[in-house]
Amino acid sequence: MARVVVTGTLVAEFGGFPGSGRSFHMDQAVICHLRDGKIIEAWEIADVGSLSDQDQP
Repeated sequence: MARVVVTGTLVAEFGGFPGSGRSFHMDQAVICHLRDGKIIEAWEIADVGSLSDQDQP
């Protein structure tokens, strides 16, 4: 499991939020299932709702 902070510029619609051209950051948790040292499944939990707080001029 890992905590990830994703940063970037929202240039296209994502998660119901329109591309605004503004920078953003979003917390994620990534959970991986390993077998023989390889990732065979991965799940991501993303705080997409935090984008609404960042969509301010």
